Amino acid sequence: MPAFLLLAACAGDDAAVAPISDNPGADAKGSAICFNVDDFYNGTADKSATRAAGREDLSRLRNDGFGVFACNTGLHPYVSSTISWNFMWNQPVSYTSSGWSYNPVKHWPTGKGGEELDEYVTFFAYAPFSKADGSDKASRCIVDLSNATEVGDPWLTYQLGGSTDDWQSHQVDLLYAFCKDMKRPERTGERVKFSFRHALAGAGDQVKVSCQDLLQNRLVQLAANRGVTVKLTLDRVVLDYTLTRKGRLVLNNASEPNWQVIASEDPMVHRILELTPAQVLATATSSACTSTTYVNSDLGIFYIPMSPDGQAQQVDVTLYYSLSTGYSGSISSELSLNTEMASQNQNFELILSKNLPLYLNDVPLSEATQGMFVGANGKAYASKDDATTAGTTAQAWIAYKSTTAGESLAFALTNDGASGTSWNAFDANPGWNTPPIRDAIDGGTWRWPSKTDFDNMLAGFQTLPETGNSITSDDNPLYWASTEFETTDAWNLLFKGSHSNVDFSNKNDDYSDYYVRAVFAF
Repeated sequence: MPAFLLLAACAGDDAAVAPISDNPGADAKGSAICFNVDDFYNGTADKSATRAAGREDLSRLRNDGFGVFACNTGLHPYVSSTISWNFMWNQPVSYTSSGWSYNPVKHWPTGKGGEELDEYVTFFAYAPFSKADGSDKASRCIVDLSNATEVGDPWLTYQLGGSTDDWQSHQVDLLYAFCKDMKRPERTGERVKFSFRHALAGAGDQVKVSCQDLLQNRLVQLAANRGVTVKLTLDRVVLDYTLTRKGRLVLNNASEPNWQVIASEDPMVHRILELTPAQVLATATSSACTSTTYVNSDLGIFYIPMSPDGQAQQVDVTLYYSLSTGYSGSISSELSLNTEMASQNQNFELILSKNLPLYLNDVPLSEATQGMFVGANGKAYASKDDATTAGTTAQAWIAYKSTTAGESLAFALTNDGASGTSWNAFDANPGWNTPPIRDAIDGGTWRWPSKTDFDNMLAGFQTLPETGNSITSDDNPLYWASTEFETTDAWNLLFKGSHSNVDFSNKNDDYSDYYVRAVFAF
């Protein structure tokens, strides 16, 4: 019967307080040590505890329970260097409909020798509870505990759980709490209240992606140019982590988790979290654009907020996206987990701007105009830099645009034959349209330009692009055409005075101081 009454004295909901007397006497003092869980402490701007992704809440704590270390320090307050765990060691505390309970129940100690003097008891707690024999889920991550006879603050060793394939199911959020120098309460039913703190940091629980105004304006412009509604879709998010594998958490620290480096055969571990939201990030018409989206992970990833031996913990974030106009690409960003992520409350916020490689004004060759550049991907761009930003390389400069398919011409940006190449060497090739060796581009064909090609290109432009092996590399550079002047001679093009004007003249095949420049016909 006494045992039953003691257990009942520890019962009750987390927020419940047992009835008390307005004027309790000495006999009304609490005898049994009872526990309660106060609200979780998540930190403030001036007193920040590292917050985890928040998976361990009161409901989960009730399911998992917590462990308690306690020591009786007699009439003296707690000093970690002099006390072992003589009162409780890894005592499991569980929750039922009646409240928090444990067995066997402990009583508040009092002095001996005829005079009752309440003695100090200091409590440290962690959650979720881990059995010392390693038979529960928590023990996959909580791999070691301080010994009951060990003098000093209690500690536990935490390891990121699971193998590369199953680490997500083995993640364990880690909490800690303490109540120092407690004495027997004046009133029956008063409890030792633990305010649990998160010992781990968390990342990837939520990813916020948004577009800057400048990018939204470009989407609007693209929608206006194409005459359609343009949608920007976030297809995938890949979070690639390099993390600290193990750490020792000392439970005695008020301002932030007290993590200590321990020797480890594998100090860092690699984790990859991939999300496939397929969410529309932005929708633009010719007049407006809306954007902002949150990508929620089912779990995110917990990590120890500590770097062993100066090795940085980081995450490489890659976003894969696509436009309804047919363009797709990706952007990447590298973040430090110990600094940037802590200041962002462990959530990623990525902003797409005009400076990121999300180029929106790629133009199909059918819509390209004179003066644009053709990329290796078969799209046209306003400049070489725009092509580079889009993830391709400018290959040619559009010098002539025809309404007839196959007659538009783009001038290669570099020479294919160096000065000193004779026309006869090209004449020996099978067929006049055999081009110099160049990578293929979708939507057209490389060829050696004819006199007509040069005539068409120069009808609109007296200046051709000065890039690579420039046409202004000599004072009066000469270029071969593929068109015969007569059986042994070919037309050549002479750029005079840095190509301020041009003319054609015939030269025989023995003259060997000419260049060759391919054209892309589309």
